Amino acid sequence: MAGVERVRDEKTVSDTVSANLHGVLRLHQKQIVSFKPGRKHKRQLPKAQRANAPASRFIQRLGQDDQLVEYLKPQECPRWMTPADYAKLPDTITVRELRYPIKTQRGRPRNRTREVTIVTTLVDHEKYPKQRVVDLYQSRWEIETRLREFKQTLGANVLRSTTEQGVLKDLWTHVLVFNLVRLLMLRHAKERGCDPRRLSFIDARDVLRYRRAGPIPPLAYNTIRPGRDEPRVIKRRKDTYAVMTRPRETLRQELENKTLRT
Repeated sequence: MAGVERVRDEKTVSDTVSANLHGVLRLHQKQIVSFKPGRKHKRQLPKAQRANAPASRFIQRLGQDDQLVEYLKPQECPRWMTPADYAKLPDTITVRELRYPIKTQRGRPRNRTREVTIVTTLVDHEKYPKQRVVDLYQSRWEIETRLREFKQTLGANVLRSTTEQGVLKDLWTHVLVFNLVRLLMLRHAKERGCDPRRLSFIDARDVLRYRRAGPIPPLAYNTIRPGRDEPRVIKRRKDTYAVMTRPRETLRQELENKTLRT
C-alpha cells in the first residue's frame, strides 16, 4: 500500500493483513508523515505538489502526535511482492501512526533529543494507549538481547558438527542450557522480588558451570537504560586471511602445486 512500501520490513505489513495479526513497526526515515488534522495526501494533490506530501489519508486525531490514517493500495504491484499477494491485499488498510521523543545518552554535553515515528495496527487508543504502544516497541531490544545471549554468550553462533544429526544435537543442547540458565534467573528473581530480565545472564551461566554446592550467590542486577544510542560496529577485528569456501584437501593440493611451480 502507498506508504507501506517504505516501512522497514515491507513484507511484514502484507503478512499482517492476510493473517489477521498485529504489528508495531518503525517507519522508514524517508517516509513522509504529517500529524496535521485534515491534511491532504498525494493522490489529492497535483503532481507538482506531491513531493513533500504524505501518502496516507488522514482519518482521525487521537492525541498529540497520534492519529489514525489509511494506507492506500499501490496502483502498481511492488517489485518485492508477487502478483498473487498483491491481488489479496484490500484497497485500503487503517493503521495508527504515532511519534515520540527520546533522549539519547552520549554524555551530558552531547545529550540530544530525537523523534521516532512508528506505525501499528493496534488502532484502539483506549485499549492501547500511546505510552503502552511505545513501551511495546522499545521492548523489542529484549528479543535482541536474548538472541545475543544464545548466540554469543553460549557460543551457538557456530555449530561445528558436520552431519545433520550432529547439528541438531548441538543446537538442542544449547537450547537446553539456555532454558536452564533462564530458569535459574527466574527463581533468583522471585527470591529477590525483581524483574528476571534485569539479572545477569553471564552470572547465572557461571553459577551453573562452576557451583558445586551451597546457596546461590547473588546475581548482578542490570538497571534499565532507556534511550541508549550505540553504534553498530564490531569490536574485534576480523582476520585478514581468506575465508575457507572449499574442502581443505583441495586447498592443500593447490598450495602444493603452487609450491612446485615456484
